[in-house]
Amino acid sequence: EPHRNRLRADTVSRQHTSHSRRQTIEAACVAIWLFKHPKYGQPFFEALAKQNPRVVQTPVLAQPTDQALIKAPRNAKLRLKVNEAKSAVARPQERKFLGFSLTTGPEVKRTIAPKSLERFKQRIREITRRAKGVSIAATMAELAPYMRGWCGYFGFCETPEVLIALTRWVRLRLRAAIWRQWKTPRRRRAALLAHGTSAHAASKTAGSGRGPWRLARSRALSMGLSNAYFRSLGLPSLFGSC
Repeated sequence: EPHRNRLRADTVSRQHTSHSRRQTIEAACVAIWLFKHPKYGQPFFEALAKQNPRVVQTPVLAQPTDQALIKAPRNAKLRLKVNEAKSAVARPQERKFLGFSLTTGPEVKRTIAPKSLERFKQRIREITRRAKGVSIAATMAELAPYMRGWCGYFGFCETPEVLIALTRWVRLRLRAAIWRQWKTPRRRRAALLAHGTSAHAASKTAGSGRGPWRLARSRALSMGLSNAYFRSLGLPSLFGSC
């Protein structure tokens, strides 16, 4: 019986040591985050210094060894596998998580990470480049499901202005693609007239020597290939009815 009691005591002691070690590592992570935070860090450590000045030295000493802290769980034998390539000690605004990031400023908002935005634009470019040789209906059949799926995931962001700007950018890409499909000035003028553009604007735009991307912003194309026209083709909006 005494032997069993010693075994139980030894087991409890090891569990307590492991738990204390885990708490120490978590506390170090919080301390470094607070030390680097521009708003909460300084008042926190000033108040802490009045109670125990020696405690405040801990995050100061830990600051140069941020990368060592990433390896701490593995070194502490907590059976955690850390991906060092995807791990870092940095401000939340400098990191991304599942395609999202955080904005800077007094009011922190959930936004779409820059890499996610670039991947979206790259995919739209690929689809609209192929629109030169296919009908607009075939382009919409590929474009609309992708935009709906993308919006279903990233519509969770708290920056609607980004979604509105992306929707407008997609329309510009489509206007430029349709303009290339019309090819000749005569066909372009006839198509603009058929879409309700005035004769003067249609003639002036059709005879312009500017490129498709520049003309996609023109008044004639904005009126002829309006937002309502793209909605009738089935193009979804990334935010509301923008």
